[in-house]
Amino acid sequence: MRTPALFTCLFIFSGLLCGCRERCEPRPCAQVRESGPAQLPPGFIEPCRPELLSVQQSGEGMWPWQDLSRLDEASLRSRGLELPLSDFWTPGQGGLAQAVVGLRGCTGAFISEHGLLITNHHCALGAIQKISRADQNLLESGFVARGRSAELPAPGVTVLVFRSQRDVTLEMSRGLPADAPDLDTAVFLRSREKELIAECEKTPSMRCSLSRENDGLRFLLNESTELTDVRLVYAPPESLGSFGGEIDNWRWPRHALDFTLLRAYVAPDQKPAAHAETNVPFSPPHHLEVSTSGPAVGDFIMVAGTPYRTSRYRTALEIRRLHEWFYPRREALMSRWLAILERAGELYPEARIPNATMLRRLANGLTNARGQIEGIAKNRVIARRLSEEETLRTWIRSTRFPVSEKALEELNRHLEEVPFQDLDFLLSLMETGTSAYAAAYLLVKWAHERSLPDAKRTPGWQERDRAALLSRLSTGDLSYHAASDRMVLSMFLDELDALDPDQRPAHHRPAVTDEDRRRREEWLDTLFRTTTVMDPTARQALFAATPEALAQSPDPMIQFALAWFPAMQDMESRRLVDEGALMRLRRPWMQAIMAFRGRSFYPDANASPRVSFATVTGYSPEDGTWHGPFTTLRGMLAKHRGRAPFELPAAFIEAAQQEHHGPWMDPHLEDVPINFLSNADTTGGNSGSPVLDGRGRLLGLNFDRVYENIAGDFGYNPLRSRNIMVDVRAILWTLDRVAQAHDILQEIGVQAKPQAVTNTATRGP
Repeated sequence: MRTPALFTCLFIFSGLLCGCRERCEPRPCAQVRESGPAQLPPGFIEPCRPELLSVQQSGEGMWPWQDLSRLDEASLRSRGLELPLSDFWTPGQGGLAQAVVGLRGCTGAFISEHGLLITNHHCALGAIQKISRADQNLLESGFVARGRSAELPAPGVTVLVFRSQRDVTLEMSRGLPADAPDLDTAVFLRSREKELIAECEKTPSMRCSLSRENDGLRFLLNESTELTDVRLVYAPPESLGSFGGEIDNWRWPRHALDFTLLRAYVAPDQKPAAHAETNVPFSPPHHLEVSTSGPAVGDFIMVAGTPYRTSRYRTALEIRRLHEWFYPRREALMSRWLAILERAGELYPEARIPNATMLRRLANGLTNARGQIEGIAKNRVIARRLSEEETLRTWIRSTRFPVSEKALEELNRHLEEVPFQDLDFLLSLMETGTSAYAAAYLLVKWAHERSLPDAKRTPGWQERDRAALLSRLSTGDLSYHAASDRMVLSMFLDELDALDPDQRPAHHRPAVTDEDRRRREEWLDTLFRTTTVMDPTARQALFAATPEALAQSPDPMIQFALAWFPAMQDMESRRLVDEGALMRLRRPWMQAIMAFRGRSFYPDANASPRVSFATVTGYSPEDGTWHGPFTTLRGMLAKHRGRAPFELPAAFIEAAQQEHHGPWMDPHLEDVPINFLSNADTTGGNSGSPVLDGRGRLLGLNFDRVYENIAGDFGYNPLRSRNIMVDVRAILWTLDRVAQAHDILQEIGVQAKPQAVTNTATRGP
């Protein structure tokens, strides 16, 4: 063993591989695969062992497309980038990245010139659930459209096709008094945001949004085309799309075929339009070429998408509160909530389809909360952040950087003041946690906002949002089960009862005695039996009603929402004040961090377009354990138990047991790869993100992180920051051998020709 080279590699965290670069870079290992060890000089073979490949150049960084010109392109080329960054994205011009689209909470990508796009199965799960029925349960059976006329509307799914992005930081702050009170600052910025968006959306078919980076360090205006006629083309059965269920969720090894195909439609003139039979497929400005060879260990990859939120620059105090209060509180509530819905499914079998999406979200959120608690402790995140803060203070003093050394103390003083955190935690979840109350609150809030001039309304409640609000109401109907809803609302009332008296709103009377409880249960029975908020016809009048008319409504759920409306408004006011305060207090500290980190600085994720550059590699989750970066069809079959969550459909098993898998088999694995790992920097919102090779071809889809990386939102760990992707060859094999969707393969430019199994490495285009 070449011990010096090994230890030099193992202690590199920044990605600058110093003198061992030729030993740790992926390309020599690719040469071993392609040419065989005999063709290489001594010293190149040993570093291609899997355990040495755990240390590659760092994948840290969620880089805004707007900032790609700041990157060292020569260094990326040495790692395997072949596509010029300017071809990927050029501000004001676009590029291949326009094939990457934003979905609600997820990412997708166009893979044909006819609007066909690919994303994760779990990203489309809500739509699949909403169009499922007891006699046609697409969650269980899956779906494949045999022709475009058979494609089904995907309710609630919208697609954002990115067009441009520009820095509007100066425009946002122009005219803001330096000494403005925090509330005035927040109100001013929201007003300016609405002005910029209104001006942006004067362009036909434009949908605009504002991205705030690190509480106002920078503001970017995103310009997109929003497509609302989206249809389901293919979905695997949930038994494949989420194979392993919560047992395997956030875990490796993983064997999930987490992908779905959708198609975006527009009017015949290619302008966005509501669903109509006369609509035609959208012609995207760019679409991705689909690779048929897939990735290999050590390959360079790119993950492009819309990561939702990270907390890389939060203070140690903030992380401690999350670790000691928020995540434990979330874990406790979601555990109870999940148990209630599971009990509802036992009592009411018809509840299983409408509750399916919420059950999945709660189970995922519960595992996330537990992983955050464990990860923050195991990775010593708080201690590391305290050390980083002291290092930055020392740097500020030594360089005389124009920021007060007390900037952090002033920020932390504000962060310590959270007087209604328990109440706000419950109110924010109750707002959307039960379908009937969510509908009633939306109707009450909409009536209130409509009484104001459009420019004075809360963002998300303007006339531009009318269609989206109506869509929320109608799609909410498809996930409604009254008895389940009632059980969940009862839980929230119990949680509100348990608040300290100084947290509870005055109008809420806790159920203290058995008699109080009996009366509440009777009231809940009446509430859900007599409300009309889930009746589409009755709701039309409620959606058009004034606040005065709603105040006279006999509907008990409307009256319940009206009773809680002042508390909801107070919560919004607290958030506004906090928003202005953080603008004032966090910016100086962030400016120091940005100057200290220099070119290595990237802003926290904020649901804007980003890209991460990474390597296909395994990892060691704990002492003495090594996880290789690929799983296979063979391993998936070995997990089959004939019952959920490890139950494979008979047609899938039959296809998997065939002797030859044609071009979808990896000759080195001697099997079809299912999932693979990389050290890319990802978080929530990256679900469905396309994984690209150095030429920009589709290699797979990101869909999860490993359990040891859940706390990666607070800091990238080169040894454990790993994300999980579904391999493109598994996708193509499924479409070919299981779904027999050869028309889809033809559309994306792939021909499934039988191919004999060989032992020769062939990595064609």
